[in-house]
Amino acid sequence: MDRRRRLDAEKLLKRQSSLKVDALQGKPKSAQRSPTTQPLSIESQSKIVNPQIVGSLAPSPGDILFGRGRKVRDHPGNARFLQLIDHYMVKYETAGRVDKACIAEILVRMIKDAGCRFLKKDQNDAWGEVDDSEARKKVAHAFRNRRKLHGYG
Repeated sequence: MDRRRRLDAEKLLKRQSSLKVDALQGKPKSAQRSPTTQPLSIESQSKIVNPQIVGSLAPSPGDILFGRGRKVRDHPGNARFLQLIDHYMVKYETAGRVDKACIAEILVRMIKDAGCRFLKKDQNDAWGEVDDSEARKKVAHAFRNRRKLHGYG
């Protein structure tokens, strides 16, 4: 079943070949920075409790942040993420259960291919990247929240 879902997601990705330009930032892939080449700013270095911890990252403007509150809501990456959710809302709402999972997988891949990350704070207040499963859950949750907000369904 997982293999079938993966194959369905790959088929949908191939159909979306027109989305070669970064859906979040509007830049060609070659113009984007790799997430590993971005240096930490002095301000973010002071917030990291232990710089030896693997996974402590500084959020970039394209990253999608987990959490609550105004800082997370107003982060540029989260705002673009919600625009992407709004763009795919009708397609998501008309899809069946398996197709919804495929759409969530496609959005996660599009975002990660664009050089953006899904970041969540740990117990030490350091940002760390979440796995694809958590990212898909966030995408699905965003679709559900937007449904309530815009009155779909």
